[in-house]
Amino acid sequence: MRRLIIALFLINVFFINITLAQEDEDPKTLEYHFEELNALWHELEPGLEDYEGFKRYCSDKEYKYTINDVIRKIHHYDSIVLSKVNDASYEMDQKERKKILKEISKFETKYSTHQFLKTLKRECHERHEIEHDKKDTKNDFADNSYSGQIIILESELFKYSRQITKRIEHINKYLHHLNLHEILE
Repeated sequence: MRRLIIALFLINVFFINITLAQEDEDPKTLEYHFEELNALWHELEPGLEDYEGFKRYCSDKEYKYTINDVIRKIHHYDSIVLSKVNDASYEMDQKERKKILKEISKFETKYSTHQFLKTLKRECHERHEIEHDKKDTKNDFADNSYSGQIIILESELFKYSRQITKRIEHINKYLHHLNLHEILE
């Protein structure tokens, strides 16, 4: 009886491994990868919108790396979309092509990976300065106060992260319309 149970268990493990291996071999499309990154960005983005979450970004190297890596990958895939849209052999409506090119070029310039990292580095420095001057500004009023400076920093972070999210959403929307079913590894 014991050998039967062990045999059944080993057969079960064998079939589970085969199933998992087949899932790993399923080809993933450009649309799939971008959708996955879009979902991940939506999970991470709220952490950049408030002071405490941003404090984590500035101090936790692993968290910072995760966010930066997602942005790099999003830019990688939007570059692939850009190359497809720029390809004259790819047939599509010219108005749609112009919209996509405009959206991606805005994302690639104003919200490029370099610009993103530069902006967040500057904001981390600003957060450090706010914390450094905390004792001196605790009793100040309005913009000069500790809480006022935090509100200003949070509003800048909120606007910036929302603009990135908006651009990613637009690209994702266009990606669904393009029907690019190219398989990526």
